Amino acid sequence: MLMKPAHLALVGLQLSALPTSLGAVVRVSQGQTEGSCCGYIITNRNNAYFGHEYVVDFSKLEELEALTGWNVSDGIQAGGQNPFTKQMPMASSENVAIVKGKGLALKVPVDAYFGRIRTFAAQNADAPELKVAEVVFGEAIFGGLFHAKIKVTDTRGSCMSIFTSAANRSLGWNDEQDIEILSGSLLKPSDTQPAGFHMVNWEPKTGAKVHSISAFPPNLTPSQSYNSWEIGWFPEGSTSNALANTQIRFNNKLISNSPNQFPSTHPSVFVLNHWTNADPAWSGGPPAKDAVMYVQKFVFYYDKPEGIFEGSGVSKLSCNRAQACKRRIGC
Repeated sequence: MLMKPAHLALVGLQLSALPTSLGAVVRVSQGQTEGSCCGYIITNRNNAYFGHEYVVDFSKLEELEALTGWNVSDGIQAGGQNPFTKQMPMASSENVAIVKGKGLALKVPVDAYFGRIRTFAAQNADAPELKVAEVVFGEAIFGGLFHAKIKVTDTRGSCMSIFTSAANRSLGWNDEQDIEILSGSLLKPSDTQPAGFHMVNWEPKTGAKVHSISAFPPNLTPSQSYNSWEIGWFPEGSTSNALANTQIRFNNKLISNSPNQFPSTHPSVFVLNHWTNADPAWSGGPPAKDAVMYVQKFVFYYDKPEGIFEGSGVSKLSCNRAQACKRRIGC
């Protein structure tokens, strides 16, 4: 059963600015700030054009506080509520870390701590709240290419989600573009889910959804290597590109059954989380040991909603394609 996301808040721990000594690790380029560049043409994505660039290699960072541009969620819901027991996955900043050489680690722990005194206990499958992990990109977005290089876990009992979600919280869980990866059914079906990863778009007005599943390529074990997922979003009203359906890519190859309806229509945020709600029909769990996914790198090209005159589709930046830098996306 596909869970309805219920991401109700974004804010947790604000990450500090990047030290200058790590400047080669993170590249943030916006508008006309990079020499003569004025936007970016992505040559291996049909010459898509976006105003802003963000690139980070987490595996080269020393510590979480060295990262700029992200919020670590803490004390808020992060993932779908169990529809039967009403159990809630709750984000804890304790479950997010930098592991040098591996990347940004998002953990669903086998144990959880409670109260001001750090007392530990195994995560109870019947507990009303389950401790999980989430990070949120710090800027609102309105269209873009969002490329992540990730090593997933095959420790059964969790769901790994990569998605855009409407920045306007009054929309609730509607208007999302999701990739969801269940650790218990990566290569073989579970009792309730087919093998592969899930793709789902949610329509903002009615809550209708379009849902498809893609198997992993033969001879590939995603828990043993880093692989890339990408969400391509080309919204109506963008000044940069023509309206198109959501484009999901795995290892730079377009997934043929990417969602063919309901590309997001509102300014959004980009979210990555790793969660369990103990629902045997979806995430299962909680896991019997620490379940950790690693994010090695992000490459984003995107537009900001405030960069477009409201209702016009015209960019506020005095830019055009002739002034843009050319890039190839991939990692």
